[in-house]
Amino acid sequence: PTHHLFSKKRHFSKKIGYILAKFYFSFTFNPPHMSTPTQQGFSAHSRHGAHHQLVFGHQFNGSSDYLPLPGGWGGTPELTVEAWINTSGPTGDFQAIVSSNGPEFIHFQAYSAGNITIYTNTGPLILPVIPDTPANVWRHVAVVARPGASRLLIDGEQIGETNRHLYHHILPSRNVSIGRGWQDGRYFNGSIAGLRIWQHSRPHALLHQEVFQYHEQKPPLNEQPDPTHEGFKSYHNKYLSAHPDGTVYADKDWFRGWEKFEVVDAGNGQVGLKSYHGKYLSAQPDGRVECNRDWLRGWEKFRMVIAGPNQVGFKSYHGKYLSAQPDGRLEGNRDWLRGWEKFSPES
Repeated sequence: PTHHLFSKKRHFSKKIGYILAKFYFSFTFNPPHMSTPTQQGFSAHSRHGAHHQLVFGHQFNGSSDYLPLPGGWGGTPELTVEAWINTSGPTGDFQAIVSSNGPEFIHFQAYSAGNITIYTNTGPLILPVIPDTPANVWRHVAVVARPGASRLLIDGEQIGETNRHLYHHILPSRNVSIGRGWQDGRYFNGSIAGLRIWQHSRPHALLHQEVFQYHEQKPPLNEQPDPTHEGFKSYHNKYLSAHPDGTVYADKDWFRGWEKFEVVDAGNGQVGLKSYHGKYLSAQPDGRVECNRDWLRGWEKFRMVIAGPNQVGFKSYHGKYLSAQPDGRLEGNRDWLRGWEKFSPES
């Protein structure tokens, strides 16, 4: 019963992989905002055929129905929200599937324009909006969020580009609802079933497999690869580390966020090194090395030179090699490729 679920909200809200409101529970009360309080079984038939024999969910009238979620949501670095939806038609506004009523957590919603927004500690993370048409057709929709690789999936297929926005955590909210959104509006018009919220990012391939588990012929998986993140260990066995203020050192014993770099193909045999903070490494003409550039141009390009078994050197635009000093300083002023100029990639 619902009151039992609510009474354990602290326990459930922290449970990783908490399968929320698969709607496999009965509503035992009829609050004024719910005109259809009883769970229903839906046969989910989409343009790809029958997905499930029966999924349980709720029908919303588009003007006053919604289900409040207990406890707090967000505060974690990763998130997956997935559901089956069947819109009854446009309402002239966004239709919230799962949403906070303010700039927190997520606005997971359908409309003909605008976006889905995930609110993070480094600003909004924007994904394409779910179209509010076609009506009267079941679709599986999912948002998978994690730093540097967030995406929207509809019927197991990625829509739009992977969002590379970097952040530490998703802003938490204690005012989250199913079927209602921003400023207690944006009501959903139609049915939502099989809703699940996870506090980790679920693999695209797994979601695709689950959506089409009853199909002999599955649509192709158009998965976009995640960016390759590498760590670079110096001759002195210390990792390169890019700090938020743009300084770079080779002085860390660990391989965590600030020590990870996305290796970006810059063309013509060159690469750029993009930090955890979304900035490119840059070698100045005087030999200084910084990591504070938003662009990938000349000074941000390096030629990666094989320097031995599992070792590389980085030759800058100015023809000088990067060099890690014993005290952790990183310089870009060497004409040679010897010990201090060699780095070992790790992923």
